[in-house]
Amino acid sequence: MTIATHLRVYATVTGPTATFVGHDGHRESLVAKDAEDIRRAVMRRATDEARRVGSPLELVTSGDRGEHRLVIAGDGEVSRREPAVPGLYEPVSLATPTPVPAASTEPEQETAPRPTFIAPANPTRTDTRLRSVLRRLGFISTTSPAETDHL
Repeated sequence: MTIATHLRVYATVTGPTATFVGHDGHRESLVAKDAEDIRRAVMRRATDEARRVGSPLELVTSGDRGEHRLVIAGDGEVSRREPAVPGLYEPVSLATPTPVPAASTEPEQETAPRPTFIAPANPTRTDTRLRSVLRRLGFISTTSPAETDHL
């Protein structure tokens, strides 16, 4: 399965004016005599941009007539961009929020702590380095009380 990805450009159309944002983030204001002329100007600007980059672009327009997604090729060919997931581009109303399930009020059951493989922060050393050296040299022959308790 292959997913076709295109560079994306945006246009916000309001009456006879539009703001065109290129794939590189460059903003450009477009002005026309009426609403139909501005739509043609946006399509022409998107076609020029597709020709300049050498690949089709996804044009996302929003404004007076809703949101539309089109794929514009450099030769002027236009196709409608369908969402990969149905309903993906559906408008969402912010006025009525989606209900969120209430959090559980019951306390969680406490579980016994899991055993760890990490050594405790302050391990009790039963045999110090000095004591070990002295034992090897024969100066200490018995174990200390801590060593005896540990065994």
